[in-house]
Amino acid sequence: MIVNILALSIIAYNNSIISYNYTNGFPNYAAVVGAHNHTRCGCYTDPKWKNGINYTCEDWAGLPNYHWQLIPGICEMNSVVPMSPLFSNGPWRKAENHLRKRYGKYLTFRGCDFNDTSIITKTNKSMKVSTGCYWVVINSTLITYRGELLDYGYVTGSAKKLPWWVQIETAPMDIVEYPLGFPGGIMIVICSAISLVVFLSSLIR
Repeated sequence: MIVNILALSIIAYNNSIISYNYTNGFPNYAAVVGAHNHTRCGCYTDPKWKNGINYTCEDWAGLPNYHWQLIPGICEMNSVVPMSPLFSNGPWRKAENHLRKRYGKYLTFRGCDFNDTSIITKTNKSMKVSTGCYWVVINSTLITYRGELLDYGYVTGSAKKLPWWVQIETAPMDIVEYPLGFPGGIMIVICSAISLVVFLSSLIR
């Protein structure tokens, strides 16, 4: 199955990209090639977080273990989504381990859904909390927005599904050629007869 990834508001990093949602301040998705371990980033200790477009390290202060990097290995706030500790350390961590072991060399997209539930930071900013997260594996070792779908998943209690930013490529409609037989032959004969009658009528006039 061939799929197309919607390329919306792309921010490029080293061997990875983010489709950034400026409305909620989090990625629509992040994509990275290969398996990477998560880096422990700090606000004041190296390696340090790089502030994002909507949120900074100060915004996340006081929310321990309430975030997850969609791109492992980089300290970019733009790649972080808010997850409850039970979700990030439970089912989502299992999904990440599965991806590293089975699809470690391939291009993997990750992204999350959000609802109206929010948490308030110490800086008095509102952050929506993810309700479920997707992973999509493409048969490629390079960043691309079109390719063969190897596997995908949706980590919640819901059924497995593709995210809205992945579109299945449909094959062009085949042209059907009907043989000169019934009913195709009959229709051609009828049309020819009608044309002949019209022609003869014009001569009589």
